[in-house]
Amino acid sequence: MFTDLLESLTNIDVFTSSLSLYWAGLSVSSIVMTILALFMLLGVYDKLRGGKMGYAEQFDRGFRAMGDLALAIVGIIALSPVLLLVLSPIVSPFYHAIGASPAMFPGSLLALDMGGYAMALQMAEGNAAIGNYSGLIVASMMGITLSFTIPYTLTILDKKDHPLFATGILLGIVTLPIGCLLGGLMMNFTSTPLTVHELLINTLPVILLAVLVGIGLIVKQSLMLKLFAIFGKIVTFIAVISPGIAIFQYLTGIRLPLFYLMVEDDPVLGGIPLEEGLLIIGLIAIVLAGAFPMVLFLKRKLGKVMDKFGAKVGINQEASAGLLTQLANNLPVWGQIKDMDQRGKLLNVVFTVSAAFVFGDVLAFAGGVNTEMVFPVIVAKLSGGILAILLTLFLLKKNVLKGIGTD
Repeated sequence: MFTDLLESLTNIDVFTSSLSLYWAGLSVSSIVMTILALFMLLGVYDKLRGGKMGYAEQFDRGFRAMGDLALAIVGIIALSPVLLLVLSPIVSPFYHAIGASPAMFPGSLLALDMGGYAMALQMAEGNAAIGNYSGLIVASMMGITLSFTIPYTLTILDKKDHPLFATGILLGIVTLPIGCLLGGLMMNFTSTPLTVHELLINTLPVILLAVLVGIGLIVKQSLMLKLFAIFGKIVTFIAVISPGIAIFQYLTGIRLPLFYLMVEDDPVLGGIPLEEGLLIIGLIAIVLAGAFPMVLFLKRKLGKVMDKFGAKVGINQEASAGLLTQLANNLPVWGQIKDMDQRGKLLNVVFTVSAAFVFGDVLAFAGGVNTEMVFPVIVAKLSGGILAILLTLFLLKKNVLKGIGTD
């Protein structure tokens, strides 16, 4: 009766073989994922002890995030095959004309978890390296900024801070392509490397878009802010209505013209888009179960260091805390930005363009869909964010930003 149980309990080979495979495939990305797993276990340990250390709450928070993530992500992932059919004929000729892959388009406009990654893979035409570069690196910086950070923040930010916000976004976008390039170079340590030529030619559209957005923010700031708000509303509308269309078809078996692709097997996604979207949500949650406890640990250990950094660059405690908070999620920052000094507000905005969510949702998504890409994504986002801060501090020192970032 207990034969199978005893065999399973004494099966040491499964442990030793998996450990051998772990060591054989050890990389920076796998080390990061192991660290997250250890922090997840810390959350479990704290939960068993009654949550006295605070890590249990963060562990729970990772799983509770599934509901909100599903509302924002599942529908757009399910819709990605439809968007591919609609947008590919429109944007592909331009990208082909400059020698770049059309897969760079979705990563430049949509966050990786709002369809950017799924669409990039769809449009990469079999080139996994380009799909990963656009869908995970570019989408985690440019895509998040345009489809989420700008439209969301404009709805809650005090109007008097809009000029400062626009300036910060502009400065953040200036260094964003550099972060993308550095992250792309790190892909040479993965199974989907990119040559320098491929990297440069495919980053060109990102650079052009960054320049256009920058010029727009300088020349027609109010118009650009309105356009960003409209774009955000469109993305939100799609995120809300698309799961409704997909779920209706999935539950009833009734198929709608064009939209039937949301519930049919897709060769790129490897299954039914709606189901794949739900699977991705689950994968994100198990990574967040370790990521949130890790961020709490970093806050506790680096709090004093960030206070010293804030004093050195001339920003208050709320602003320095905001920079650290953004490593996990930038949403709390916009609620506390009213308590920051002007200089601190500006540094938080420039940092958020590239670096926001690096150890939170972005790391969780990348770890959920492709663990090899974790390290390149971290390098891209942190380098872009740090360079943006350095550029801003330099311009403030030279008094180039007149009336911005000064109290």
